[in-house]
Amino acid sequence: MVKAKKFIEKLLHLKGEPDHDEDAIHSEAEVLTRVPKKVPGLVQRIQENDPSLTSVRLRCRAKEAKDLAGALRHNHTVTALDLYHNFLGIEGVQVLADSLRHNTTVSGLNLGDNNIGPLGMMALARALQSNRTISFLGLTWDKIGAGGARSLAAVLRANRTITDLVLQVNNIGPEGAAALAGALPHNSVLARLDLYGNHIKTEGAKALAVALEENRSIVNLDLRYN
Repeated sequence: MVKAKKFIEKLLHLKGEPDHDEDAIHSEAEVLTRVPKKVPGLVQRIQENDPSLTSVRLRCRAKEAKDLAGALRHNHTVTALDLYHNFLGIEGVQVLADSLRHNTTVSGLNLGDNNIGPLGMMALARALQSNRTISFLGLTWDKIGAGGARSLAAVLRANRTITDLVLQVNNIGPEGAAALAGALPHNSVLARLDLYGNHIKTEGAKALAVALEENRSIVNLDLRYN
């Protein structure tokens, strides 16, 4: 799980520090970016459980996302999946979410900049209720808003695997922050919560402060630009 999380963070620059060491990235995983013609071959390898394919970074269209989701449904080798900046939208996330209900190996998942919105977050949340392997979840710039934060908060109340959650720039506001805060006293595994740039204001920050008095797992909370 740790390796998967580090791979995702290296590829997606979630800490805001661009990493230009492409050789290091290629040595760790199969990386396909802006090469649609290779997607069918990749899907086949995932379907066949190719043991050499453990981490995937992919730019794809809606149809390819559907094929990818179908392949991941019963795959047992891919542990890190980066679908950053694909604009999958609600439909794309719904098909992917359905596959995550059955997948038991993906531990690092980045869906940042996919415009999933509150409804897409709701579909993903339903899948996360039954998923027991995802530990890193990246949802930067996904426009989930307060509604999406509420769906995610419901997941966090019972989830025991997500340790690293990145929600940068999602405009969750004070209401969304309060919803997440309400889940923290019930969660004992989340170690990092990144709420950078979410307009939570003083009200949201106070709600989180109160929740942290009852939470013992959070060690990294990013509230910059709020």
